[in-house]
Amino acid sequence: MSKYRIPSDYQNQTPRAIHRRASSAYGTIHPGLAIPVHHRHLNVGDRIRGRIDELLQSQPMLGPLMNGFKLITIATFTPDSAIYGWMSNGRRFKPDEYAKFGKVYFSLAGPNPKNYLDPAFKNSRIVRRLTFGLDLNSDQKKIYESWVSDELNATGSSGQPTHIGRGGLWDWLGIAAGAVCPNLGQANTAQHPGVRGEIYPSSFRFNAAPLFAYFLSHYYYIANMQEDYMYFTRGVGEMQRVRPDGQQESLYRPFFSDVFNSLDPNSFLYALDAVRNATNSGNGCDLIHTFTEGQPQSNSLVAMACAGIQGYGGLLSVPYSPDLFGNIIKQGSSPTVEIEVMNALDENTDTGFSVAVPELRLKTKIQNWMDRLFVSGGRVGDVFRTLWGTKSSAPYINKPDFLGVWQASINPSNVRAMANGSASGEDANLGQLAACVDRYCDFSGHSGIDYYAKEPGTFMLITMLVPDPAYSQGLHPDLASISFGDDFNPELNGIGFQLVPRHRFSMMPRGFDSTGINQQKNPWFGNDGTGVTVDPNMVSVGEEVAWSWLRTDYPRLHGDFAQNGNYQYWVLTRRFTTYYPDAGTGFYQDGEYTGTYINPLDWQYVFVDQTLMAGNFAYYGTFDLKVTSTLSANYMPYLGR
Repeated sequence: MSKYRIPSDYQNQTPRAIHRRASSAYGTIHPGLAIPVHHRHLNVGDRIRGRIDELLQSQPMLGPLMNGFKLITIATFTPDSAIYGWMSNGRRFKPDEYAKFGKVYFSLAGPNPKNYLDPAFKNSRIVRRLTFGLDLNSDQKKIYESWVSDELNATGSSGQPTHIGRGGLWDWLGIAAGAVCPNLGQANTAQHPGVRGEIYPSSFRFNAAPLFAYFLSHYYYIANMQEDYMYFTRGVGEMQRVRPDGQQESLYRPFFSDVFNSLDPNSFLYALDAVRNATNSGNGCDLIHTFTEGQPQSNSLVAMACAGIQGYGGLLSVPYSPDLFGNIIKQGSSPTVEIEVMNALDENTDTGFSVAVPELRLKTKIQNWMDRLFVSGGRVGDVFRTLWGTKSSAPYINKPDFLGVWQASINPSNVRAMANGSASGEDANLGQLAACVDRYCDFSGHSGIDYYAKEPGTFMLITMLVPDPAYSQGLHPDLASISFGDDFNPELNGIGFQLVPRHRFSMMPRGFDSTGINQQKNPWFGNDGTGVTVDPNMVSVGEEVAWSWLRTDYPRLHGDFAQNGNYQYWVLTRRFTTYYPDAGTGFYQDGEYTGTYINPLDWQYVFVDQTLMAGNFAYYGTFDLKVTSTLSANYMPYLGR
């Protein structure tokens, strides 16, 4: 007699239907920021296919632009198992347990948590949550003005955004810009003790999966692993400055550290591990409460999520395309393997003079090993590739699948003024040149998207506008060679890494606003710089593979296209040393950044409005996608006939 049982690999035979999910996204963007232009959840067994097309336009520029940008879009799929521990720990669950499984979510509204200790810039940053409701003590006009503005409702640590800002992370992820959190609960009175807002509205609890998908996609496929940190925008409310003449400006000193908060990606991944542990049994959790209560500082995950409430906040910075200036290794120095030189007679290591050849061979091999580990960037899969030459995805349980990349060159169109006049406060003369971007990117020849989801997760498209810069502030590498011993010869092949001096990036002076003792120690101020004995142009800014400058070249700017030239706004020039003089006050600030990540405000100088609030580029993307799923094609309930 044959036995019958339900096999362990039983598969339900479900019908499938094709659903067209054609959509589009419109928005204002900045160069150098990763924009999550589209995301949708896919269920188990869903197959997504389709193509994308994009249009990029810009506001008029101050003059013609002789170089351009690259518009790059990537597609990824982040499985839910990267977030939820119960999906990958092999545990068995009862049927009723599955129905009660919770998700990870954010409650963006509430009191401000503890300050964020920024790891790169070494200062304390305020983490601001969304306030409950609008200002009850204002008249109708002030309430309206506070609602439409992306500024904070107060200064200092008490200031909070009143609504979801325009162009920030949560705006792009799908929370309507201008959304206000209801102020529920009882008023704090004798009759009704308590505080309004103690009740957290369920409508302002948001699924965290798209946030994790955004970060993980950036971490694995966009971020530069030679940098110690990643960076996210602080938001327009964080960058309010008061000028020395008392006038209020939304942004006054747009240095890299003003625009961004830094995060150690490891801390974000540690938080993800904590989420996986918290959800091992199927429990959901509120990340704000999980990572802020009882902690001396806010987690980087929380800081990034809260920055995303503000206008243009919470968006991750994109690195420049690799070139001579973008391939510098920033994560410390390569470990050096030392050889103990011993006295041949008594083996005294203090005064030795001989080295055994076998030990030299071993130490050389170990040094090569250390060099490869150093250049790998540190991730396990990258170490495997660097040491063994294998591309392994096995080590990463949280790595999104890469579905494709689309790239197009964006070159501005020059226009010529046909009459005298003015626009946006700028005078224009007959025949004067200007420019704008108007480029439709047709990717019909691209292979498109075709992906089968073996588990539930988040499909996402991330778009970035990357400048294609030229350079003018540094020293030509050939001019740094002042003896024949500095030149390359075949015997010096494979010597490892070399320090990169500051003069490669910039020979511009700094410290124009120095006074007193600081001025006396400033080496650029004539004879007063007597307190400095080290040439600041020779200070190392990182390491590179030896002889890198002989393997490539770069575009250079001269004449009035160069530093402080009359036509510098005609070109995209990357300025490592930047200056921001204030008109009419004599106040002067300078700053220097040689990292590989893009500051979006470095590329606003070609436009009239140069603040973070000014999204001078208009993006339009169409996503013609079809999903084959088990969702029925029937529109009416099944009636059994």
